[in-house]
Amino acid sequence: MTKHQDKPQNNSQDIPTIIDADKFMAMTLDDISLKLDKLANLFIKNQQTLSSLLDYTIKNEKRLSVIEEEMLAEADSGEFLRRTGTVTTTNFVIIDTNASPGHMVKGYTVINDGPNNIYVGHNMAISSELDVDIIDVTSDTSRFALILPGEDFKFVFNRRKIRNVHILANGGDSTFRAWLTW
Repeated sequence: MTKHQDKPQNNSQDIPTIIDADKFMAMTLDDISLKLDKLANLFIKNQQTLSSLLDYTIKNEKRLSVIEEEMLAEADSGEFLRRTGTVTTTNFVIIDTNASPGHMVKGYTVINDGPNNIYVGHNMAISSELDVDIIDVTSDTSRFALILPGEDFKFVFNRRKIRNVHILANGGDSTFRAWLTW
């Protein structure tokens, strides 16, 4: 016999520990429960984040839809409408864009083909059907442009904002040509 066989060692590691199965199950289940709670809280936070991201995405899609509609509505159509006529010193010639072409326009050009000066202005009235109560257009130079014989006047917005164009002669009747663009 060897020395190890003769003398049994009294080592605590050699003594098997008996584990109480009920306590082990309780500890294990408690540990699992804590981990599940942490996982559930993490899941709830992720759901809240995803929900707020979804709300943000929906709002952005609505904004983009509005922007797209506006851009399409305001896009250049490459269209124009030509008007010609004689303007007098007593009554405005009113080109109503709601009547023709049926919507506001982005710009206009007026050419004075006659022998006398003419004045031109736009959006002088909310409704183009109402005549403007202006007696002396020369005193309201901020709203009217003077066009000498043979000259032209161009005005352009980047959006369709012009509802009507008012033209009045000064010093005698005159003829004009006008183009509306949108």
